[in-house]
Amino acid sequence: MTDISKELGITMDLHQSGAPISVEADEQGVRRSRLQMLEEMQAVGAGGYRDIYTMSEAADAPVTEAEVGGTVAGFVPGKVAGLVGAPGDITALATGLYKAAFPNEDQGRLDAFITQVEDVSNKFGSGATLGFLDDWATQSGVSDEVKQGFMQGAEVGSFFGFGQGAAATGKGAAAAGKAIAEGAPARIAERGEGVTLGMGADPMAPIDEAIVGAQKLMGKEPPAVPQAMPDVIDLTPEERSSSLIDDLYDGETTLEAGGNLYDVAKRINERSKSLGVRSDPTPENQTKIAKVMAREALHAMKSKGNAGDWYRQKVDNAMRVAERVYPEVAADPNRANAIKFITAITSNGASVPENSKNTFAAFDEYLKTGKMPDIGYGKETNAMKKAFELHNNLVDEMGETEFYDFMSQEFTVRELDQIGKKYGFSVSGEAKDTSLPASVIFGPKIGGGFYQNLQGNYKPLTMDRWFMRTWGRYTGGLIVEQSPEAAAKQMDRIRNSVTPETAAEYGYDYDELLSDDILLQELAYRAHKDYVKSGYKDKTDLNKSSKNFVEAQKKVLEQPRTGTERNYMRATVDEALDILRQQGIELDRAALQALIWYPEKELYAKLGIGTKRSAPTDYETEFANVARERGVDVSDITGNAQP
Repeated sequence: MTDISKELGITMDLHQSGAPISVEADEQGVRRSRLQMLEEMQAVGAGGYRDIYTMSEAADAPVTEAEVGGTVAGFVPGKVAGLVGAPGDITALATGLYKAAFPNEDQGRLDAFITQVEDVSNKFGSGATLGFLDDWATQSGVSDEVKQGFMQGAEVGSFFGFGQGAAATGKGAAAAGKAIAEGAPARIAERGEGVTLGMGADPMAPIDEAIVGAQKLMGKEPPAVPQAMPDVIDLTPEERSSSLIDDLYDGETTLEAGGNLYDVAKRINERSKSLGVRSDPTPENQTKIAKVMAREALHAMKSKGNAGDWYRQKVDNAMRVAERVYPEVAADPNRANAIKFITAITSNGASVPENSKNTFAAFDEYLKTGKMPDIGYGKETNAMKKAFELHNNLVDEMGETEFYDFMSQEFTVRELDQIGKKYGFSVSGEAKDTSLPASVIFGPKIGGGFYQNLQGNYKPLTMDRWFMRTWGRYTGGLIVEQSPEAAAKQMDRIRNSVTPETAAEYGYDYDELLSDDILLQELAYRAHKDYVKSGYKDKTDLNKSSKNFVEAQKKVLEQPRTGTERNYMRATVDEALDILRQQGIELDRAALQALIWYPEKELYAKLGIGTKRSAPTDYETEFANVARERGVDVSDITGNAQP
């Protein structure tokens, strides 16, 4: 019996040597690679079996050497997996097939298609590449005669083995060749059986989109794909009541609308608490929350057609827009890292439109000096300035390339704190033994989460305020309740700030006021009301202590309290992903978070909370808006995609 792993090793060694090779299938169907004599390669000449140019002429879709040369330029030597003979063979094959299907299309679309073919060949090798091209040709309306000619012309110039840079995981390795030949709509439905890369990205997703797009260009609609069925995840009445399923999808909400954010959050929290608080990180609580989270994700996918990779697509497209506005971002990895860093830092406390405008403005300043600017926006101005200052200090110490490499490396928090003793930083809010990317030094949410997403790492969970509202709803901890000890300390601060003149101004007896906490609380609310009306200008001790007290009484959960709670959230999200995986749905943390993000906003909007500033949007849309304001056309990037 053929040793498949041994044959794969031989294949890769021969490919890396650059020697001419031949590929044959043995009696078991295993493709074997061996050295090929140069004379044999030369014996097959123009007009022979492998001459794609002649085949393309016969198929009435001629391909010129100039076209092949232009498309081959995109191939990186050593990256293309296993092409026998010149890489122009498979390029010409793909070019001819595309021209046969779309004779009037422009060069840009052809180049995009060739790039997609290259992507398949790089990652999956011969069977996958030829299977994809055969499937694409069939679904794009190319005649059987033309298709047969082209596919025959590919055989001697075929690929072998798995590509470089991709690791097959789970069932994907065994199913890869077969799944690619089954058609894009089927693959979309069976995404859980596809091949995934190390970061969780599905490399077939853009290829499937290209096939479906080609079908639509040909006037064909792809076959219907079965949708995710939420009912496969069974919830108890208690679990269902803590979800937003009936509020948004399958029933009537029991929640009363009206009031401010705190009023609405309090009503949501009271309903959740009546079903049992789940804030303690027990296995039972984790499973209950994970089931609800997975069920809500399925409802979002069913009702909105909201694919799990939508967030990734929007973020990636936003960076493509940035490259269009700033060519240096595309040319220089450090410039690309810089604009991603600026995007993350200026997201602090900002809406997506605000964040996008501020990113471009700050990057303009960065380009002038090569340093992060001493700049900030909104209420988090000081935090942004400190982050930019730390960036500059670390770049000065490490070097720019080394700094960004460091940001992507993982360390335990304990290790980062030790490194920080030299460079002047520490990590807060995370458990000491938790392993995280070094970018967490800029904060768990902004550095540890969002910055990593911008870098293409969608493994981290970004615990922003909307995720925290979802988490608070699940756990019954949406309202931050002040402990009696903390309340007593705040009352002492108010008491110490009262003077006889202040008591008289508000109509109280001074001695009675100091001895009665009820009266002190009343004074605090009155003083805070006046402080708000003044625009927080009169910063007396009484006003400041009253503000702290009042805000502590009406506080909606916005961030995790401890590192233990953060790890509880990560473990729960991972269990929800496992539940979805059992239903054939493969997502990562960021994709799941994106799926439940919009419904949470919809729930609050339905209950009367929401402004234009908080309306759902995305980075692709807002980066594109800034680009258009600057006179840069990015319509080919954004298209008409909707969430």
